Amino acid sequence: MIKEPPVAIMEQSLEEMVYNRLSSAFFKLLQGGADHTRGLYPMIMAQMERPLIKLVLEACEGNKCEAARMLGLNRNTLLKKMRYLGMPTQPRFWRKKR
Repeated sequence: MIKEPPVAIMEQSLEEMVYNRLSSAFFKLLQGGADHTRGLYPMIMAQMERPLIKLVLEACEGNKCEAARMLGLNRNTLLKKMRYLGMPTQPRFWRKKR
């Protein structure tokens, strides 16, 4: 179930929120040494895509065609991303519990 965010969060732009959280995580990675910063882009993108896809699938009650349209993706591209990200592709995982 999708919940409305607290008012304080809604006052920031999405870009500002992402930058603030990302800068904190990036600083922690830098402290861990150079090995922790290898492959940074795919690691960050996976962590950004997974919750976005999850939110959209929940809003569409598991309808992958509708979710793909909402995301501006082809349905097969959405399925490929879900598999790559280790997300369940069966509709029962995304439908609201009654």
